[in-house]
Amino acid sequence: KKMMVVEDIRTKLKLNNVKVVKARAEDRQTEKFDYMLGRSVSAVPTFLGFSSHFIDDTSDAIRSGLLYIKGGDFTEELKTAQIVEYDILAIRNLTKLDTDKNLLHIPSIEICNFHRRKVELQEEEKLNKKNNKKQKHRYRRGK
Repeated sequence: KKMMVVEDIRTKLKLNNVKVVKARAEDRQTEKFDYMLGRSVSAVPTFLGFSSHFIDDTSDAIRSGLLYIKGGDFTEELKTAQIVEYDILAIRNLTKLDTDKNLLHIPSIEICNFHRRKVELQEEEKLNKKNNKKQKHRYRRGK
């Protein structure tokens, strides 16, 4: 339903270079995009954890990155994700809506850096797990 509205806006504004994708993140693993939109799905680090690979690190689109709508304070979530460059705008200052929600913009470079850190951590965890298995195997053989 929400994506139908986005598609209608795209059509009415004649944004022919915009592609609206309605799908679960898990089902679109290989595609790259200039922008991502999110709406109060989860904490920012969690959202980036399953979506950061979608941002095109070669994009030349103006202010490419994540646009995320959510209420509350983002500060701790952004610190946890090690995001240092971002903008937070009150939606009531952008529209006529009376809401406590904010629009968070995280530039693509920050999202790509988050993704690199995530991949490095995953590789390190795999290596540690593999080394732990080797240690257990050696210990059993030594008995």
